[in-house]
Amino acid sequence: MTRVEYSPAARRLRLTGHAGAGERGSDPVCAALSILVYALLDAGAEGDLSPGAAELRLLDVDGLYRWYRVEASNIMDGSGWPIYVIGIITDIDNQKNLELNLRNQAARDSATGMYNKLATEQAIARFLDRHGLDGPGGYAMFMIDFDNFKNINDRLGHAVGDQAICAMARIIRHNFRPADIAGRIGGDEFLVFCTERLSMRQIRERAAKLGGELHTEWGEGENRCILTASMGVACAPDDGRCFPELYQHADEATYQAKRMGKNGCVFYAEMREAGALPPPDGASVVNAAIDAPAAENDAESAGS
Repeated sequence: MTRVEYSPAARRLRLTGHAGAGERGSDPVCAALSILVYALLDAGAEGDLSPGAAELRLLDVDGLYRWYRVEASNIMDGSGWPIYVIGIITDIDNQKNLELNLRNQAARDSATGMYNKLATEQAIARFLDRHGLDGPGGYAMFMIDFDNFKNINDRLGHAVGDQAICAMARIIRHNFRPADIAGRIGGDEFLVFCTERLSMRQIRERAAKLGGELHTEWGEGENRCILTASMGVACAPDDGRCFPELYQHADEATYQAKRMGKNGCVFYAEMREAGALPPPDGASVVNAAIDAPAAENDAESAGS
């Protein structure tokens, strides 16, 4: 049994006893009660003495983290000051893991396993809200839109189109860190946000490498299709400090890459410096080292 004593005058807390769920010093029940007691006392200092509850991940006696729910209430003296805390701790590990798995599945694109559009937006928005953006370098957002993808579906079938999408998703993930935020935001559109500060040189190098690896061939003979990607890059904080701004600017840069012949990468910053006009040749387009002419696809289809 654990006992909590509180001295209102000195604002002093004393926990004694042992819950018996683990060795002394590593008992998850004692740890949970300690955390919640302090929370209740802080709430009491602000005038809120209502019962409290919390869900916590604590280390158990086997060295594994488990989820617990702790519910507690203050016991008051005659003057209304909290003197004891009583509570219940419940192991909710199975329930919580099921809940987290379902939430994770709801956030994922079923074909690629990447974030879906909504989850991608939410993850990037959270990062921008919680991190200081000022400093050396920038946080790059890559919008990737495949060129003439309709050709693959029309000539080779949707099953091959699905295989191509999954293959492109693997290439994208391979070119970024696991900590970066990557998602499929449309049929053949992807969005990646780098959560580390990068110099413009590093961003250009990554764009060129990615563009080269995304240049792939599908099918044979008359059904042979060349798949390339047009990319637009916007960087925080210079091109925007929130998700809607960065997304809009990356989208505008991607559209400009399409207009300039596809199979390239346009940086929004250089569009802005050029007054939203196409910049000089080579100034903002990072063309992958590809010998196959983009015109091969353009002659086949004028689609996106």
